[in-house]
Amino acid sequence: DKFSNLLTRNHAAYKILTTILKPLPLLHNQAMRIMFDNKLETYLQFPNYTIPTVQLDSLAPASIEKAERALAAQCRIHPYRDDFGSDLVLKDQFGIGGNQIYKIKDDADFAAIPYHSATHYILQPLIQASGFAIDHYTGSSDLRVIICNDQIIQSYLRVAKAGEFRANAQQGGEVVYLTLDKIPADVL
Repeated sequence: DKFSNLLTRNHAAYKILTTILKPLPLLHNQAMRIMFDNKLETYLQFPNYTIPTVQLDSLAPASIEKAERALAAQCRIHPYRDDFGSDLVLKDQFGIGGNQIYKIKDDADFAAIPYHSATHYILQPLIQASGFAIDHYTGSSDLRVIICNDQIIQSYLRVAKAGEFRANAQQGGEVVYLTLDKIPADVL
C-alpha cells in the first residue's frame, strides 16, 4: 500500500520506508488483491482484525434498519468493540480515495446521500480516536501498520484536513510515514 511514486513524490518518506525494510519483500497474488479490494470480503475473512462491516441491499429505510441491527450485533462481539462510537460510516464496498464515504450520525443522514446505482454500499462503525496523537499530529486520523511474515514492513499515519473525518490523501489528508519508534507501544 502507498508505494506508487513514493521515490519521486516524497524522498524523505521513501528513505524511512527503505530503512524499515531490508530487503523489500513484494508479493502479488491476484486472489488476495481481489479480496482486499472488497471491504466486505476482507471483513468476512478477518473479522477479529478488521472493522465490522455489513452490506446494504438498498438505501430504503427497511434495508438501513436491517443493516444497522446486523452491524450492532457484530460490534457487540468484536474484540475491539470499545474503539467504535455511535456514528457510522456508509461507503462503497469497492471504493478508494475517500470517494462516496458518508458520516452517519442519525437515520436522517441517509436521506441526504445521493443514490448511485453502481455503488455497493456497506455500513461500518466510525472508529473513535480520542486522545490519539503522534508527534504534533492530532485530530481525525488513522494509523496503518502493514505486517508481512510477522514483520512490520511499513507504518504510516493518515491525518484528515481540518473539519474532515476522512483521512484519505485524495480528500486533502496528509500521509506521514513513521519509523518504528514513533508507533505507540500499545499498537505493537
